[in-house]
Amino acid sequence: MMRCVIKSITFAAYSFFVITHLTNQCFSVEVEHGDEEKNNSWNIKCYSYGCPVIPDDLIKEEVQIKLKFIPANDEKGGDDNDEVVELKGSVQAGSLTLTGYKGGELKDQINQDRAVIVTSFLSGDDEKRSIYLDEMNQIVSENVMENMLIGAFDGHSKGGEIVSQYVIDELPVKISYGLKAEGTTDDDVITNLLNKTFVELDRDAPVGDKGGCTASLLLRLQSKLYFANSGDSRTLLASFNPATNSSDILFITREDKPDLPDEKERVEKMGGMVYIPPASKPDASSRVVIYDYLSGTRSGLAMSRSIGDRDFGKVGVIPDPIVKVFDLNKLVVENESCLNEESSKECSVDERHIYAVSGTDGLFDELDLSEITGMVGSHLFLDEGKQLATALAALVVTSAQRWGARYRDDIAIVAARLT
Repeated sequence: MMRCVIKSITFAAYSFFVITHLTNQCFSVEVEHGDEEKNNSWNIKCYSYGCPVIPDDLIKEEVQIKLKFIPANDEKGGDDNDEVVELKGSVQAGSLTLTGYKGGELKDQINQDRAVIVTSFLSGDDEKRSIYLDEMNQIVSENVMENMLIGAFDGHSKGGEIVSQYVIDELPVKISYGLKAEGTTDDDVITNLLNKTFVELDRDAPVGDKGGCTASLLLRLQSKLYFANSGDSRTLLASFNPATNSSDILFITREDKPDLPDEKERVEKMGGMVYIPPASKPDASSRVVIYDYLSGTRSGLAMSRSIGDRDFGKVGVIPDPIVKVFDLNKLVVENESCLNEESSKECSVDERHIYAVSGTDGLFDELDLSEITGMVGSHLFLDEGKQLATALAALVVTSAQRWGARYRDDIAIVAARLT
């Protein structure tokens, strides 16, 4: 068993079973966009709406070699004479995913989780030319990205990977077209646009009655931060203090769970049933339950909002996101953190560094928030962020270990600096 010490990113040998026993068995998709491609910088394809970057899957052997989980042999190590391109600037963002294990043949495992970073969102060509990818799939730039979109999308049920892939392909396009059409930066207009986009994605998702995904994202437009969340993936906003090498959480999106009073009321009004686990099962999730009278079977969904899941949409599961807006210029750090949406307390930031993390429940269910921010904050802002990919890998591997050998959920994480 491999040892992972999350505080210092120490890995022992290369025998971590959940990584090695699924090598090269992942589900891969090539992203295609109908948008016109723009000429841009060294190695990121850009389109009129921005430059999308998709995470590597740690299940792949070449990714494990890049992150030094396994050594490269002579055949896989590359040519010592390969040209090394030196990139100017600091790491601005990074992402990573890991295919889970849900039983059955290894070759049949499908990663239903998706994540995306869209740099230079609705920006001009000059900004697009200043963005690069390093050999670790980290985004590098001399300047902080003032216009961007990051998000995590957890596919579930049969066809869930189709929905999550559809969402990362279409969501940035729909948002960009909507912003151009509206021609305004009014918060209410953008909030309504995000809601409309989620509803349209739900309506047009290319699946039948089953299959859906969560959506948790941050849209940054200059100093404005728009958080939109539907489902139980999460996005957090945090500040990092280099003097103490510590982070404070300023905001985190809500997990849309069926047992929340407002969610439960809506589901039951629509004829749905909510299962709430007994206190003796503290790790179990509440679920929206539907009964199939033809087959005599029950199905459950562990969230009250999602994109797709049309069977559950008939009984009150909705795609509408909860949207929160922050002005980066008005944030001032306080001694205590704001941990929930319902808090009336104003969260703010002084001279500390600000960053965001999006992830699926495969990550958040197994890690404490302090573990996530403790790793991401220091590795994003110290040493120009060069070890961010290693930190993300440590978090992914640690959460994978905690899931165990019999079942491991898919995992996705995105981290980006905002100041």
